[in-house]
Amino acid sequence: MRRNKTNAEVTILVDGKEAETFALTPENSDVMRLIDLKEYTLKGDNRVQIQFDGEGSALYQIVGRFYLPWQEKPAEGKEPLSIEVTYDKTELVKDDTLTAKVVIKNNRPARRIWSLWTSACRRIRR
Repeated sequence: MRRNKTNAEVTILVDGKEAETFALTPENSDVMRLIDLKEYTLKGDNRVQIQFDGEGSALYQIVGRFYLPWQEKPAEGKEPLSIEVTYDKTELVKDDTLTAKVVIKNNRPARRIWSLWTSACRRIRR
């Protein structure tokens, strides 16, 4: 097994203020860290900095999310997609098997939405 030779201190700053500091060592460099910066950010632009003090390297990913309300309400009527889930049992005991039936219906006049098929949805009976 190849060990990462990273040995450093990493500091995350938001708008110049320290949000998180942690050590990266050969023993923990393969551990994924999820750092929520919600309490450090404000509405509008925020500057996120990652300071790396030490040897080696590390991979990182920064993800942002925001809510943008619709300018107009969608037209009244049928929802664009219907999902119906039914089960063969309402109570389970240890080692029980549950069968679920999932019906996904596209209510729009467009073609089927195949991206909804996942390995978890192996069969859909009509």
